Amino acid sequence: MAAVVRVLSPAKINLHLEVYPRREDGFHDLLSVFQSISLVDEVEARSLKSKDVCSIEGDFDFPPERNIMHRAWELFRRETGFAGGVAFSVKKRVPEGAGLGGGSSNAAAALRALNRLSGLELPPEDLARIGAMAGSDVPFFCLESAALVSGRGDRVSGLPPRTDYAVLLVVPRIHISTRSAYEWLDAAGSLSRPETDRESALRRSFLRDSPSDWRF
Repeated sequence: MAAVVRVLSPAKINLHLEVYPRREDGFHDLLSVFQSISLVDEVEARSLKSKDVCSIEGDFDFPPERNIMHRAWELFRRETGFAGGVAFSVKKRVPEGAGLGGGSSNAAAALRALNRLSGLELPPEDLARIGAMAGSDVPFFCLESAALVSGRGDRVSGLPPRTDYAVLLVVPRIHISTRSAYEWLDAAGSLSRPETDRESALRRSFLRDSPSDWRF
């Protein structure tokens, strides 16, 4: 059982995004192409002697108990029986409220770190299942570096990453919560159901077309 674990927590971009009407459970179905990028947070996790403690240090503007990493710790303990406490230290580079998945990625990093700290060595699919209970985008960060993502973000179909293009990431100093973004879409009343065979068309374009010809 490890005492200290360090993992990277990458940001992601949406190469494509479609949002569909709100579901009965309050979530929205979506269809997106996710790609992780080289902008990363650094997460260190240390085992604690106090079993019921989860401390989180980092540049966050909310208390630790509201951090999705804390939720990931609670779920990991509940689902695996792991009884250990943990201290997370996060070196933040991924800005919050920028659509880059920073919180979800941190939660996935927490699960990966806990998996190593505990010595359980759960497969990525089990971590993704636990992660889905913490947040919609968490499974992606447990499983893939590029993927077609659907459902509420919890259905992840891996794609072989493309290496024939680069991304310039420009992030304005604007914070928009995911909840607010979806509420604005609902208020606009312009959401509709997807075209038939939309997922297959996106996959074909991603795999076969040059980036300049992607149908995104």
